[in-house]
Amino acid sequence: MVPAQVETRTTVLITVRFGEVLAARGVTTVALDDEGRLTRYHPDGTTRLLR
Repeated sequence: MVPAQVETRTTVLITVRFGEVLAARGVTTVALDDEGRLTRYHPDGTTRLLR
């Protein structure tokens, strides 16, 4: 999953892992894995390579 960082006015960086947030809500996401392959990430933690 790709973390996103947001800089606030007090210059504190906040990291949000949107994939984890969406998985907690039962949403399946699609993203590139560490090797650059298109991958489906299921809420139960399993993954599936997309071709």
